[in-house]
Amino acid sequence: MRQKNFGLLLYLAQKCGLNNKCETSTIELSHEFNCSQQTISRKLRELQESGFIERNPSFAGTELMLTQKSASLIKNHVNQLQKVLSSNANALNLTGKVSSGLGEGNYYMSLPQYIKQFEKNLGFKPFPGTLNFKTNQFELEEFSKKLPLIEIKGFKDKKRTFGGLKCFKVRLQNYDDLALIIPNRSSHKSNTGELIAPDYLREKFKLKNGSRIKITA
Repeated sequence: MRQKNFGLLLYLAQKCGLNNKCETSTIELSHEFNCSQQTISRKLRELQESGFIERNPSFAGTELMLTQKSASLIKNHVNQLQKVLSSNANALNLTGKVSSGLGEGNYYMSLPQYIKQFEKNLGFKPFPGTLNFKTNQFELEEFSKKLPLIEIKGFKDKKRTFGGLKCFKVRLQNYDDLALIIPNRSSHKSNTGELIAPDYLREKFKLKNGSRIKITA
């Protein structure tokens, strides 16, 4: 069918249903679509000639009913949209390879000022260390943009200032006590991600440097 008539067909499906008759008029439809009655008359004629609707004169103006051809077309479009939406939902993931860190995670994850915020905002006390992984910088940025942000605030002690963190709740396989962290200040390269969890992830998932991981939202 002509693509420009599909919007009218969907409107008629909402108004009439797929198997019922309904009454309308070219005046009503022209107001709905902000066009002339002549344009609506032409569109209805094209839909009828193409076998998508049946119509007869009525007291209100026009009695319409969608044909099985219309029902099949609309259901096919719904199936295609569901596939697109399902694909987009499943696409929210990030892959990478486990790598060695700089050995700083143990220290930072043990600081009480951080631990208190992690327990409050993430719901767990992290293992003293992070799981580092190399990934695509652009994909890491795009992945994190789509997730709810949990902020961990920085703080000061008598000797130095500790920066804040951006945290994002994620999953690894069926394990969901997990967070992707991105420090506001970091000595890591921008293609490096860090994961924290209450467990020692390398041991729990039998990971070593070079192991491929896939985290999801």
